[in-house]
Amino acid sequence: MGFINGKILGLSFLTAVCLCGLFREAAAQDSGASATLNNFVLPYYHERTGKLQFVLYGVKATNMGNLIEMEDVLIDMVQPTIKDINDVDNYQELKLYKMTTDYSVSQEFWKDKKHTDAFISSPASVFDKTIKTVKGDGPIHFRSPLMDIDGVGFDADFKTRVVNVRSRAKVVLWQSTIDKNRGAKAEK
Repeated sequence: MGFINGKILGLSFLTAVCLCGLFREAAAQDSGASATLNNFVLPYYHERTGKLQFVLYGVKATNMGNLIEMEDVLIDMVQPTIKDINDVDNYQELKLYKMTTDYSVSQEFWKDKKHTDAFISSPASVFDKTIKTVKGDGPIHFRSPLMDIDGVGFDADFKTRVVNVRSRAKVVLWQSTIDKNRGAKAEK
C-alpha cells in the first residue's frame, strides 16, 4: 500500500512541477518576455510582393518584441529576382574573405554565389522588424562582386537596399568587375 501511495505521490509531484512550468511559461509570454534561437536562419520576405529580400544567419538571436538582437550575424542580400528561401543556398557556415586588393580572391569567392548581391557580416547587430533595418555598432564587413567595405558601425535599410557604414570605412572597388558590367551594358 505504501508503494502505491508513493507512485501516486510521485506522479502528483511530477504533474504539479509540469503545470507550474506551463503557467510560468504562459505568464512569461504574456509579459512580453524574450525568446532565443541558436544557430538561426531567418528569411525575410517583402510585405507586398512576397519575394525573399534577405536571409539573416547567426549564432544567437533574441526576439525582444519588435527587435531581434543577433550575435555573429551574416546577412545575405539576395537578388530581386529570387522569390523563395528554397531558391537560395544555405550560407550558415560561410566565412567572408579578408579585405584584399587581389581581384582573384574576390572572383573565386563569388563564382558560385549566384543568388546573392552582397553579404554583410558583424559580431553583433539589431534587426528592427517594424522599419526593416539592421544596425550594429561594432566592426562591419561588406562584400559584393563590385566592392568590399570594412568599417565600424552600420545601418542597413532593406526597403531601400542602402547600407551606411558609419566610420573608418575602407573601400576596395573591383575595377575588372566594373569594366565587365560597363561592357555588357554597352553591348546591349
